[in-house]
Amino acid sequence: LVYGGWGISITERTYESTAGQESMLNDTTAIRRRIRREYTTKEFRRSDLALLDLNTGVWNKVVAAKSEEEAPPELASHSAVLLNSQMLVFGGTMQGGNLSDALFSFDLKEFTWRRIRCESSPPAREGHSALAFDEKMFLVGGRTLYSLDMDYVWIFDPQTDVWGRVNYAGGCSPMPQRFKGSANCV
Repeated sequence: LVYGGWGISITERTYESTAGQESMLNDTTAIRRRIRREYTTKEFRRSDLALLDLNTGVWNKVVAAKSEEEAPPELASHSAVLLNSQMLVFGGTMQGGNLSDALFSFDLKEFTWRRIRCESSPPAREGHSALAFDEKMFLVGGRTLYSLDMDYVWIFDPQTDVWGRVNYAGGCSPMPQRFKGSANCV
């Protein structure tokens, strides 16, 4: 199951050009016409859901039941993990470049979105890593609006809808990271 991400639209414009293409040929001016193509690209954030059928290799669009007020905005550079029968989506870049600190749940049985409102949550960020382990969502790294790279680990418990920040007891903490890592439990 995949949610959102960067999209790119490409527009092609084809036109005929005669500029600078005149040449003399036996006292007659010949005009050569040239077909020109210009391409324009535009990046945008997406808000669609897609599910890959591993048996057929076919991607299918997933249509959520009406819950627009609870659905996430168009996002890119966010994280998503699967826990039991839900997909949790956190953070990311919204249209306009603002960062999100919101957490959303997509119920895979009911096909509905729910915004999870918590008293405290990790700061808004993009480019972070997340993983599901022991019935919880772990979040690490990312970049804040002011380009501050994060090295904190946060844990979300979906049983209580509570975030907690891991306090390091010493040793070495991970280097701050964004857009270049993944997270795994060993």
